[in-house]
Amino acid sequence: MAQANGLLVFITRRETTCSECGEDLGRKAWITLIKDRGALCLADSEVRKRRREREASRRAEIDQKYVERFAARVRELYPKCPSGREFEIAEHACL
Repeated sequence: MAQANGLLVFITRRETTCSECGEDLGRKAWITLIKDRGALCLADSEVRKRRREREASRRAEIDQKYVERFAARVRELYPKCPSGREFEIAEHACL
């Protein structure tokens, strides 16, 4: 907890959502608590935006690897499946 100019700042220990904008702040987010309004995010929106973009990119990469493994397993189980169809099946199943 830190205090500057009368503003109390906390770092969260668990997943937190801003009561005002509804944004998922995650863990270790800097927040302030305002009476009757709950946890509010501070002016670190740019940092959170970059983190969300980085995490989305990482998830997409992991998802693509999973789809590829899934498609390979479909090909193993159904060797007579038309060429390329295993990827369509895997992508649909992984939605």
